[in-house]
Amino acid sequence: MDTSETPPGGSEEDAPVVPVAPAPEAISPSAEPQVSDTTPPPTPAPPTPASPTPASPTPASPTPASPTRPHRGRRRAIVVVLVLAAVAGVLVVARRGGSSAKGTAAKFTATKPTASKPTASKPTASKPTGTKRRAPKVTAIVPLGTEGDHIAFALDAVFVTEPGSRQLARIDPNDNRVTTVATFSSNPHGIASSPGTVWVSSNNAPEVFRTEPGATPDATKTTTIGVVAPLNEIAFGNQGLWGSGSKVVRVDPGTNAVAQQIEAGPALDSVAVGEAAVWVANRQPSGSVTRISPVTNTVVATIGVGSNPDEVAVGAGAVWVANSGNGTVSRIDPATDKVVATIATGGHPTWVVVGLGSLWVTDSSSGRVLRVDPATNKVTGSVTVGKNPEATATGAGNVWVVNRDDQTVSRIDPGS
Repeated sequence: MDTSETPPGGSEEDAPVVPVAPAPEAISPSAEPQVSDTTPPPTPAPPTPASPTPASPTPASPTPASPTRPHRGRRRAIVVVLVLAAVAGVLVVARRGGSSAKGTAAKFTATKPTASKPTASKPTASKPTGTKRRAPKVTAIVPLGTEGDHIAFALDAVFVTEPGSRQLARIDPNDNRVTTVATFSSNPHGIASSPGTVWVSSNNAPEVFRTEPGATPDATKTTTIGVVAPLNEIAFGNQGLWGSGSKVVRVDPGTNAVAQQIEAGPALDSVAVGEAAVWVANRQPSGSVTRISPVTNTVVATIGVGSNPDEVAVGAGAVWVANSGNGTVSRIDPATDKVVATIATGGHPTWVVVGLGSLWVTDSSSGRVLRVDPATNKVTGSVTVGKNPEATATGAGNVWVVNRDDQTVSRIDPGS
């Protein structure tokens, strides 16, 4: 009887066939089976049908080593074959250029866009925050007790001319308290400022008042300067005080005397200084702005704008003109003296001022103040104030508007 053991998990026929030398009938414990590389394996005998008679029990062998050695040799042969097969597989993959590894890497790379999708969606979530702007709003209404006219921010306070009482009022932005700082001999109208000084023009007498405001009228120092005719508006800059009347007048602050008189047009109104020039609104004949050189004291350009230009301001790299006759604001490029944009505001825009990062346009017909973005020339907000608003100024982080019919000043938070 064959005493060799069957490999675990199946019969000998299931295991790979490995050429071996014929085994002797009896194998001594010290004998090792020899594997022949040249002798062909014997033809296996056909399987013998199982005998129904149970085999007689075989006495246990005192030395079980002899039946396991042939089986251990077959295992070694199997291992050799498997190793050779593995090496052959590696060689095949290497010859093919490692396509399997590359394919795997490509699959990983292909998943990267999917992983980045949450990051790409972040800008969409932030759009509402980026486009939302806070509207301007009135935070206080300051009563004057009389009709106010023009307004300016200077010396850390708000100053308002009051032609009816012939006074100059000061508003403290800390508590909105109103005090009178000067009384004049004629009706105060236009207002401008320079370091330590508030300048006031008269609209019914040929004079300008130079004031150094004190706590009370008695503490205020006022100097009266004679000019050739009453002045509509005034502006300070380029080493002089400039006023518009029948002519453009230049007052030398060093001497408190008229230094120049310049013919600039038949119906002069607002005047502004900036961008190395003096700019004067001409209501007639068809609406224009005159540019004057402060170096030569001569007119160097005349620029057509809208109907009935009422106010001129300089800021944000441009000259702005409120055209009350056709409800527009003209933007002039000082580098070319050309109108580069016309902003439709509607209504009756009578004032324009640049400050707090925006352009502020006062529409006296609707009682509103409009906020315009100088970067886009678009209206970005508006706020309703009092009746017949006109003169407007910025300072202390707020916009200040004189409501003539209400005899008040509206204090506006500019929003964002």
